[in-house]
Amino acid sequence: MNRQFELLQVSRTKTWALVLGGMVLGVGIGVAGLAYIRGGAGLVWFGIAVIAGLFAGILSIQKIAAEPIFLNISDSELSVINRKSGEKRKVLFQAVTSYRVFAHNGAEELRLRIHNEPKLIIDANTWLRKSDNAEGIVSTFETALRAYQTQHNLPILPRENSFFDKPAATILLVIATGWIVYSVWIVSQSRNPNFAALTNGLLGYLTYLGFWLSAAKRRKQQPE
Repeated sequence: MNRQFELLQVSRTKTWALVLGGMVLGVGIGVAGLAYIRGGAGLVWFGIAVIAGLFAGILSIQKIAAEPIFLNISDSELSVINRKSGEKRKVLFQAVTSYRVFAHNGAEELRLRIHNEPKLIIDANTWLRKSDNAEGIVSTFETALRAYQTQHNLPILPRENSFFDKPAATILLVIATGWIVYSVWIVSQSRNPNFAALTNGLLGYLTYLGFWLSAAKRRKQQPE
């Protein structure tokens, strides 16, 4: 087997900075507009400003936070080439000590721990650039790794759970849901409601909920 992928390697730190920066900018513009626009029109203005700022941050990810990479998975190894910097890295399957997977909304992340080497993180957000061969990174890797381990009589490495696969993620979701319900009630009872704080909280909650639902769906699809 020899399968190749053309992907975008996305910096998680830069991505969060851009998204949060865009959201903060939108909230700032929205709050400034409330000084001149009152009533229902002011709320509409605030909502539009927040959404516009958020989308501005998201749209800037591909230009600022993403780099094109070439990934090749063969019968005994995988190799990664950064198209921008030219940096190359090869990982033999026999050196992999554990791996973790995270997938959500078209993005697939693969984290490999390697014997006596720094871990390798392939955070390829395929939704940024649709490609015919951008699907199945994780399944291709797992199939090749298990075939290699079986052929060489090596122990099969189990997939490590991501945070959203652990009970703590569900407990945190329950707590966050209670906090959101309480916050909505407080805002509805307040004479001077803080819509900016509530909006930021709702956006963060919905993002977390999306990750949790994606992990739950993936667990149901996995064979027993």
